[in-house]
Amino acid sequence: PAPTAVTPLTSGVGAKFSLPAVDGGTLFRGAFSYRIDVPEGTSRLIVRLQSDVQAADTDLFVRFGEDTEVDGDGNVVSDHAATSRLADETIIIDAASSPALRAGRYFISIAQFTPRIPVTGTITATLERAT
Repeated sequence: PAPTAVTPLTSGVGAKFSLPAVDGGTLFRGAFSYRIDVPEGTSRLIVRLQSDVQAADTDLFVRFGEDTEVDGDGNVVSDHAATSRLADETIIIDAASSPALRAGRYFISIAQFTPRIPVTGTITATLERAT
């Protein structure tokens, strides 16, 4: 069944996802999104998408403070993106990123571009503190 609300993530703990087959590029947001709260003092946020379907082109998007969306031109509105043609994606956000990592809530969404293939996998967000 489709999720009914944004899924909260715990640092370092993978959450399974399941996306239905699509006819074309589709951003799964809203109830399909994930969120992680970044506390003060966090030096790095690492978000990993690991697909069980390596033939699928999935992309990863992260946005601070609000869920991702698609604008009037069909572009995904996010702060950070990993958009290769591969199934697995990783985004690392730290002080050198643009925009830089800050304390607060981050929303994570997945886009699926390979038609007629349902996709499953794991999404993991890991918070790190400088030592």
